[in-house]
Amino acid sequence: MKRYRQTFEEIVTSLIPVEASWLDDHAEEVIKMIQALPTKQSYDAGDVMAMLNTDYETAFTVIRLFLDQSKDEFILSLKESFKNDEINKGTGVTRYRLDKASYTEALIKLGLTEKMAGVVNRPLLWSDVLVERLKGGRGSAIKGQTRGRGMEDFVEKIVRSVRKFPHIDVRECQDCADYEDSRIRCVKVKLAAFARNINPISKVSILLDLPGAPFYR
Repeated sequence: MKRYRQTFEEIVTSLIPVEASWLDDHAEEVIKMIQALPTKQSYDAGDVMAMLNTDYETAFTVIRLFLDQSKDEFILSLKESFKNDEINKGTGVTRYRLDKASYTEALIKLGLTEKMAGVVNRPLLWSDVLVERLKGGRGSAIKGQTRGRGMEDFVEKIVRSVRKFPHIDVRECQDCADYEDSRIRCVKVKLAAFARNINPISKVSILLDLPGAPFYR
């Protein structure tokens, strides 16, 4: 078979956009549940239970949308609500089925029914649509960056408090030589590379080069 070597220009010219739809089966179910929600001036525990009883996973997303929280934020809120919970069965569907009343009450304390009434009865302007698009795109990225920076600052404080001990080695990096206090800056650069993939305790362990946690390179 005769070989043909493509040029860079030919490859670039042949590239085309890949179209992808955001609408999957779950999204369609979420839309159906939202559209089926009755329009009322106020909502109560019965309305919340009705959603959860119909389809817990779909309702879980609908509730997050009303509360304007990501999945991680919502789960953290539920964990905080159930921190003194005697049932001790997590925050998901099993916990709901074991005690629907207390689960629903926890959602109401998070402000769910008030948010539902506010969203449903809010007059919609064309600018609201554009604001939501901005929020879902660029706004989501900014939130992630802000959380990452907050985590970096949190870990930096810990590193600064323990670096005086001789067995702790916060390695220097040549790339950071121009920074004041280059070792701490190097730690922040390295931390940023995996800030979204490791929990806070593991990050501290890795940065301090503790046993079983090799320094990130």
